[in-house]
Amino acid sequence: MRFPTVAVSLLLFLLVVACAESGLAEPIALPQPLPTNTPQPAATDLPVATPLPAATDIPMATPLSAATDLPTAAPLPMATEIPTATLYPTVAPLPAATELPTAEPASPAPVLPVAEPTPEELLPLVTIGEASWPVELAVTPEERSRGLSGREVLPEGFGMLFVFEGDHHLSFWMREMNFPLDMAWIDSSCHVVDVTRDAPVPEPGQSLSDLPRFSPSQPARFVLEINAGEFDGMDASIGEAVRFEGALQGQYGC
Repeated sequence: MRFPTVAVSLLLFLLVVACAESGLAEPIALPQPLPTNTPQPAATDLPVATPLPAATDIPMATPLSAATDLPTAAPLPMATEIPTATLYPTVAPLPAATELPTAEPASPAPVLPVAEPTPEELLPLVTIGEASWPVELAVTPEERSRGLSGREVLPEGFGMLFVFEGDHHLSFWMREMNFPLDMAWIDSSCHVVDVTRDAPVPEPGQSLSDLPRFSPSQPARFVLEINAGEFDGMDASIGEAVRFEGALQGQYGC
């Protein structure tokens, strides 16, 4: 290699210059430069690496010994038969239960009588003084026109009450009547304004124009017709107060 030779030459040159400047008389013997073509010693070869020892073979596993057969289990002994149960003697049936005497039914609670309305309370009643009459009503013009005409009989103690819209000078007759009548004429203030007794039935062959007419002395709104003679012996005088009771209570202001 040339690099070391150049370096040595340069070093020698520097030494000579330094000596000359320092006044040294004798020259310093400089080492001779190595010839340029002197072969350099060969590089020392690195020692060859020692090869690793071969891997030790792992010993083969010892084969397992054959499995020992388990001893055959001894058979279980046969189950001992359970002895047949001893039959117990038949139990005698219990005697029939004595029937208890049937309790007598309790007496029903007494039923309190319910007050039923009397026939007079169910019917319209017209009361004058101490006497009362259950009545039929004749309110419509047709009912008033027919009245009691054509009937064979009026039950004793019953009557018919004619009701008008107000006080009027009324006029009644006995057309087609079969029994005589008493009439009480009553005004809007519920007082008797007149009484007609024993109005007769028509005579055989009597024409309608010949029939008598019956009217009160004062205007009236109501007329009570009853069987003739029922006013006898009672106070049915003019001015007597009249009451409407039963189904008529509170109606027509009386």
